[in-house]
Amino acid sequence: MNWLPTILVMDVANIQDFTVPLTDVLSEEAVVNFSDFTPEEKGRDLGNNTFDYPIFPGLSSDVEVANPSWKYYKQTKLPIDSTQVLVQYIQTSGFKGLIAKSWVEILSQLKNQSVDLLLICLRKNLPPGLDKALSDLDKIVIKPPILVLEYYDYKLPKNMTVESLNLVLSKVATKILPSDLSIVDLLEEIKGQLIF
Repeated sequence: MNWLPTILVMDVANIQDFTVPLTDVLSEEAVVNFSDFTPEEKGRDLGNNTFDYPIFPGLSSDVEVANPSWKYYKQTKLPIDSTQVLVQYIQTSGFKGLIAKSWVEILSQLKNQSVDLLLICLRKNLPPGLDKALSDLDKIVIKPPILVLEYYDYKLPKNMTVESLNLVLSKVATKILPSDLSIVDLLEEIKGQLIF
């Protein structure tokens, strides 16, 4: 099986442990269970690059997502309601897609340089401490490209302002993307960051 670039998708609405100090994560004694990182559709042959999934009834099993002539795919706009579905699009276009389950694991993956791109999805109710946690990313010396997908429906916690969030995003994000992109455009942005 060929090597596939690893895209780690972090839906901040699903991460709750943003208050873990960076020093705890980056210490050599930190023990991390990576079993919570789940490539979606376990057992799926990623080299096959096909969909056989009931929520995509109109898709032929032979059609690659990266094919821009695919009408349904080209018309599909973000936001996609499910992180799992987003990861399936990523996997079908030739990447290894992972869903982040905890902040400790995200930082550990970045420290170990086992992720080629981090895709942060800002949506729903943003958790307290997110701005501080994201600023910790700036302290990691060697990190992959970080794309931020800003959904229109996110809500800030009481202790965070739009200005503080924008400030930290401007420091850590390689690029901030609007959620009204087509899937094709999002995948092109991802590919554009992964120059080998």
